[in-house]
Amino acid sequence: MQFLFRVRDQRETLRDISEAVMRRVTGDYSVDEVLTIKRAEIDVQAQEELQRILDSYGAGVQIVTVKLQDVTPPERVQPAFNEVNEAKQEKERTINQAWEAYNKVIPRAKGEAEKTIREAEGYAVDVVNRAK
Repeated sequence: MQFLFRVRDQRETLRDISEAVMRRVTGDYSVDEVLTIKRAEIDVQAQEELQRILDSYGAGVQIVTVKLQDVTPPERVQPAFNEVNEAKQEKERTINQAWEAYNKVIPRAKGEAEKTIREAEGYAVDVVNRAK
């Protein structure tokens, strides 16, 4: 009830505060984090900050939860965002291909080098034994 009597336009006030809080909280993260791995953390921070502000107004409203639902980059930057994602995926593919090639070639080369060393050691022992 306090919210009804202490705040003139309750809906607009709550919307404005919510938007300001979300801008501030999401501004602390990269676009990738907001769109992917940090969403739950952002939800909690936004809920806590929104509650703090409403409490300071004496609004008498309890924010139960804040949930980022449909998080998409603005249309103006969507093509650039897609390009960045594609570049990251290409980078991962290239790294994986390099590791695959490494895992095929290097162990075989190490094995051949070890074999050559053992053969050389055996030859050296044989030469020494024959020289005696």
